[in-house]
Amino acid sequence: MIKIRPKHKIFVRQPKEVRFQRQLSLAFEQMKVGQVRFIRKIPGTIYTSVFPKNTPIITVPPELENLLTALNLDPMFARNSFIRGQIYDYLKNSCAHGGDALVAVRKYHAYKGGRIRKILEVIVWDNGPGIENLAQALKNGYSSKKDPFNSLAGMGLGIDRVIGYVESGNITPYYIADELKIETGYQTAHRKFNSDRHHLVPSGIKVPGTKTTARFWL
Repeated sequence: MIKIRPKHKIFVRQPKEVRFQRQLSLAFEQMKVGQVRFIRKIPGTIYTSVFPKNTPIITVPPELENLLTALNLDPMFARNSFIRGQIYDYLKNSCAHGGDALVAVRKYHAYKGGRIRKILEVIVWDNGPGIENLAQALKNGYSSKKDPFNSLAGMGLGIDRVIGYVESGNITPYYIADELKIETGYQTAHRKFNSDRHHLVPSGIKVPGTKTTARFWL
């Protein structure tokens, strides 16, 4: 008699980044259906929270204070102050144009610019209507809020703020975030350096709302 051994299931361990993005998507879906109280701190992050659409972001509410504390950036150091301001603008944009916003922050080490650096990654993912024309929104000086007396009006700097220009034959913007990726609908824009141009590519996967991933090299 020949005995047939049952087949053993092979479990393939998912890469760390795949697991993180899956957990992030799950938290986003919970936020969309109003299950905010069930959202827990995502493993690997130093901060995970939801900023409701009606959060009075202009008045720096406790939620924002908690986020700034988690960033652990000295506001007196110019570079760090710019980073804090850029993250504040991401949240202000979500409050003005988007919906509830899921915020996740993590720190890790990666090889950048010829050496190992500490990376601060901030993800702001709102469940609003998304950005209709991403290329236009990324243009320096563009603002969808023209009324200067509106507290949520901007100067077109929040989505990818320019802090300087490199002196060369062509004027090249110098951005606060060293790396940036914006996903909205079937549009994706990304750059891998703080002086890189935005690369806009169509995506075959629809991303709900607007998902902004900014990385700062510390």
